[in-house]
Amino acid sequence: MSRTTYLSAQEVADELAVDVQTVRRWIHAGDLRAVKPGKEFRIREGDLEGFLGASEARPKAEAPPAAQRSFDDLAGEERRERYLGQLELSARIANDWWSREIERDVFSVADYEHAGEDYFVRLDAELASAMSEGGVQGEAWNRAFAAVEALRDTLGRARQALLDRPGADVADLAEYRGSHARVA
Repeated sequence: MSRTTYLSAQEVADELAVDVQTVRRWIHAGDLRAVKPGKEFRIREGDLEGFLGASEARPKAEAPPAAQRSFDDLAGEERRERYLGQLELSARIANDWWSREIERDVFSVADYEHAGEDYFVRLDAELASAMSEGGVQGEAWNRAFAAVEALRDTLGRARQALLDRPGADVADLAEYRGSHARVA
């Protein structure tokens, strides 16, 4: 028959580098099994090993593989794609409108500066913002970029149409802010 080895509360405290009161709290809480044959608690080595095994810190779940994207990553990507889709649609609508206005030749310098140039500057800034937020990959980005570039070209044609009008006053376009240069 093998002999069971008992440790005192102080020996357990020394072994685990904790205060003896901590060991006594574990015993009183029922976390660490012990006997009290006299004034002092005694802890069997097997009970201490069981307590330590149950107290072992383990990760709750394994980390996902690095290649697996999280829901937040996918949701962010979906939001960026929707945003870029809206940006593309806005640029296409503005481009179509300006193409019709150029054909009809009914727009004024004020129309050009406010409805055209200012709108382009805003779309171009939004596109640059999307680029800085990491939304620069994929088809949605390419389509939005192409639509904004097409609008820039159309506005360049609108400006030239204004300059080509008989009696055009080049001074009317003097406040042209050069927004057709890429902002990003």
